[in-house]
Amino acid sequence: MWNHTYCIPTHQHCDKVDDCIDKSDEEGCYYRTCLEEDHKCGSGLCIPPTKKCDGYFDCRDESDESGCNMTSCAKDKFRCNNKCIEKSHKCDHRNDCGDSSDEQECNFPACHEDQFRCANALCIPRRWHCDGHKDCPDGSDEDNCTAIACPDSKFLCPKEQRCIEKSKLCNNERDCDDGSDETTACLAVLCPSLGCEYACRASLVGGQCYCPPGKQVSNDTRTCIDKNECEEWGNCDQHCVNTDGSYKCMCTVEFLLQDDTRCSAITKSDKPGMTLYFTHH
Repeated sequence: MWNHTYCIPTHQHCDKVDDCIDKSDEEGCYYRTCLEEDHKCGSGLCIPPTKKCDGYFDCRDESDESGCNMTSCAKDKFRCNNKCIEKSHKCDHRNDCGDSSDEQECNFPACHEDQFRCANALCIPRRWHCDGHKDCPDGSDEDNCTAIACPDSKFLCPKEQRCIEKSKLCNNERDCDDGSDETTACLAVLCPSLGCEYACRASLVGGQCYCPPGKQVSNDTRTCIDKNECEEWGNCDQHCVNTDGSYKCMCTVEFLLQDDTRCSAITKSDKPGMTLYFTHH
């Protein structure tokens, strides 16, 4: 509800408690006529017996949940598994309740044809399915995989059936358990003749140019050009700004940037939490 300069939660409207300076939140209200079986709040508001010990505070003094021997939550929270979570955490593809009850009865959009749906309904690129890496938060993209098929940009570690980036081949770091990514087939005999702008490393074909972080090898296989991280899925939660050799994540108004990539809604005690809805077409 709006009062000149600030908002109050809707459940504080018409509860016989003046929250707005001009008391406009209690104007034009039709209060329930108190019955004998009702519970009377400290403010004088009467609530039906069905709301007594229902797990949510209907009275501002929380007297309707007193002595109920259960976990009770504010009306702007979601109650589940004896805990209270933010309503924005319901249907967010994460098991916040511990029993997945916050991920039930959710109207998630369908995945595209080139996407795989995780068990928690999150959509990921189909090429990530059975690639040896758990991309779904619940790891369901790697369940029941009888054969690992790596895309052209990745190398299959034969022992653990896991895909790694080809950029990790022949870099003097053992990424596969059996060391197959650093076998004797890694040669650098062609490096002197390649004319790499940044540097050359051993590869399965005798040598390969590579670039520093934030850059990528251009089509001429020698020079380095800027890598647009903003074109890659998952680098930023909301907005991405590409810079030369790097990138910067930004958030929408009323959201706070965390860990340089994640955006979370700014919440205050006098301000209800915000929910961000996503859709695709």
